Amino acid sequence: MVILFLIISLGLIQEGSLIEKIQNRFEEVKTIEAVFIQSTNSLNSIEGKFFFRQENNYRIELKNNTII
Repeated sequence: MVILFLIISLGLIQEGSLIEKIQNRFEEVKTIEAVFIQSTNSLNSIEGKFFFRQENNYRIELKNNTII
């Protein structure tokens, strides 16, 4: 989710130097962890944890599933 947000944000920014600064900062980040809630309507929701590590390693932990 966070990575998707960053990608969409970068697509909206047109100033080259700002894009380079964001890219450099992102390359310095080694890990990202987030707790999330995804809801499709007020009755259905999914809670979980998202983990990202450089070199394209990610893990999503849900109540009954783990996606690696």
